[in-house]
Amino acid sequence: MDIIEIAAILIIGFVGSAEFGSAALVHPVIRRLETEDQLTFEKGLFVNESVGQ
Repeated sequence: MDIIEIAAILIIGFVGSAEFGSAALVHPVIRRLETEDQLTFEKGLFVNESVGQ
């Protein structure tokens, strides 16, 4: 296995784990909030994701 294949596996694993963690741990908590608070939280997530790119 060359370095590119190893890097691809590591990146895919990290992204998959981050998405699973978000879906399993963060989003159930968001659903318990009031509607206005949900919107504020989701906007904050969107802004933080946009800044990271």
